Amino acid sequence: MELLVTVAGLLVALYAVIPRERQMELRFRIGLIEWSAAVAGFISILYLEYYALFVAHGWAPDSAKWPHGFTPTSVKPLFILCLALFLGFRVRFARLSRRRIGKFAKLCQELNRWESYPELLALFERNSKEFFRIYRADYRLPALRARLASRVMPTFEDTILRLDALRTKGTQPPRAFVDRIPGRLARQLIRLLPTYSSEQRVATELVERVLMAPRFIEALARARPYWGVDIIRELPRRFDQQEFLSDYVTALMANPASVFYLEIEKSQNLAYAFPESNPFLHNLVRDAKVAQDLEIWRPVGEFALRELDRLAEDPAADRYNQAAREFEEREAWRSPICATIRFFDIMVRAALLQGIEWHMWLYYFPPIVERMVRNYAPFGPLVDLDLTDPTPYNCLIYDAVSAIREWVKAAERIPVDQPNVVLQSNRADHENENIPKSSILALGECSRYILLSEKLSEKFKDSVMEGTFDLYFTLRLSAKLNQYAEVLGSSLRHGGFASRTADPTYMANLHSSFGRLRPEYEITRQPQHVTDLASLLGVRVGGVAR
Repeated sequence: MELLVTVAGLLVALYAVIPRERQMELRFRIGLIEWSAAVAGFISILYLEYYALFVAHGWAPDSAKWPHGFTPTSVKPLFILCLALFLGFRVRFARLSRRRIGKFAKLCQELNRWESYPELLALFERNSKEFFRIYRADYRLPALRARLASRVMPTFEDTILRLDALRTKGTQPPRAFVDRIPGRLARQLIRLLPTYSSEQRVATELVERVLMAPRFIEALARARPYWGVDIIRELPRRFDQQEFLSDYVTALMANPASVFYLEIEKSQNLAYAFPESNPFLHNLVRDAKVAQDLEIWRPVGEFALRELDRLAEDPAADRYNQAAREFEEREAWRSPICATIRFFDIMVRAALLQGIEWHMWLYYFPPIVERMVRNYAPFGPLVDLDLTDPTPYNCLIYDAVSAIREWVKAAERIPVDQPNVVLQSNRADHENENIPKSSILALGECSRYILLSEKLSEKFKDSVMEGTFDLYFTLRLSAKLNQYAEVLGSSLRHGGFASRTADPTYMANLHSSFGRLRPEYEITRQPQHVTDLASLLGVRVGGVAR
């Protein structure tokens, strides 16, 4: 009896001194089986302790009938040890179940309230598989009930899905066994089969109150960044995925040491491959259709725009306005603006190669370039304005425009009949399903912002425009992309889209830049191509617009 009292006293003392969240986790882990085993064990130990009394009253067999070497006194410590091992194993490896979802939710909310994020993240991650199963009600009986309900009491969405399936397959597919169940029996089964809606409701509230909380996502991005990718895949509704993704990517981009920057830096040496060693890009960008469905460009582009607006409040403290020095070799890989450019480069290339008929919102680049041009205000004694790229802003503007040009050139490696490169019109107007044309229109917009700037030097403007004019000559020489050359010329002339009325100042600066580069082109390029580009740009020769 002394041993039992000692063990019980020790357990009570340990429970009293451990933190409240640990006590709650212990209560979550101890279920009906554990309590039943503990009560049965306690009764058995009392039985062994007072075995002689039970024998005296004839309530137990004489101990002489026990196997040789076994007595109540010798069995009791062994029994206590086995019971402790059993309960310890069960508590240590306890997992979430539908019956325990209420305790689990209370524990998670308590940990979240006390901001005990390491414990909360560890607890959630250990039980994430079963939790999301409860959240989706991903069980056979509710699935069977939903299947019967969609047949007996179809919703509008169920009807549309059936019509789409029939239209796609052309014939009615063979009916499954569930579809052969008579209507009256199906209605009876619907009433009998469980929905697990109460458990699902608890899980849904936990997602809304904890999993979607910004502070939780910030802690997740710091401590368990790759688990965030798993959460995105587990969330069943697109809206929930996008809401979580937005806060998750924002938290990653706010931390220059996060995996977002690390993977983008590593990807530059992998020829735009997506190995599993880069889980973020591998899971969210490798399949461009996934990136399109998640609209992953939105949180990345919006973060860059907000960052540039924040920097505009204090130009003197803006690192991008100071001397470039070793920016591209070192600092660039921790810059959210540079990371945004590289991320879009990776994503748009993947979409182009995989035949995605959408521009992947590469149109974030013009407003990003516009804000960089607006923020441009070189500051500091080390800034050498005689250089082509005196500041990081110069480097980033050039990199953004170069990335757009490379998307157009990459179409050379695409089959000519692939839908996302088939040109419908040579006019500078929207073709959202055509990535090269969308890139050209974005390039025209960026060129307008650059040429209209009064702060950027002519030397820098010419260095940017030289690459764009060179793109025109490259397109003219390509059998596949020849038609895009006219689109580029038209986009440059309008400063983006054909619907835009060209600014006289922009046109004058465009013609001046082309005029300074034209003598070189007349030596190195085909004369007819130079003349055609001049005509597309509206360059005047002898007072007449060509």
